[in-house]
Amino acid sequence: LAQVSRDAMTDLTGLSRELGPGDFRQTIEKLALYKHGDAIEVGSADVAACAPQSTEAALDDLLNVVAEAKMGEIHPIMTKLKAQGVQPVGLIIGATRHFKALYAAASDPAGASQGIARLRPPIFGPRRDRMLKQAQGWGAVKLEQALSYLIETDLQLRSAGQTAPQMALVERTLIRLAGLAGKR
Repeated sequence: LAQVSRDAMTDLTGLSRELGPGDFRQTIEKLALYKHGDAIEVGSADVAACAPQSTEAALDDLLNVVAEAKMGEIHPIMTKLKAQGVQPVGLIIGATRHFKALYAAASDPAGASQGIARLRPPIFGPRRDRMLKQAQGWGAVKLEQALSYLIETDLQLRSAGQTAPQMALVERTLIRLAGLAGKR
């Protein structure tokens, strides 16, 4: 890898902190093979293409459609996640983590782009750009409201007297969030 852009180097540095030494070495080898014979410098998109894929890809898809107010896409992804055995509490935990990250970025005094840069673990490439757009679109006030909905649902899921189907309760909350995202 002869030429690496500044953004790609930032992404690689973040990956080096997130991955174990063996996984990071494999990622660098994969990147070198990916760019073999390519004279164009390594960019963030190249790093993202070679970085280990998250096992939570379907959950990420769900959280993105919710944050981007795509209500019609929520149910099909929920059905897929349920078939994979994902538990309702796990969905709420993942959603809360995502919306906390958006809130941290949106409420950063230096602006959302600086807030995204400070997130741990770091976010790379197109995913970083997508989350930045989400944080800017939502704003801190709506994200606080979203987090309160998620906490309320989490408490309902964990209460002993819960009688409603848990997956339906989670889906209703996510649709409610997508509706909130769509309000300008």
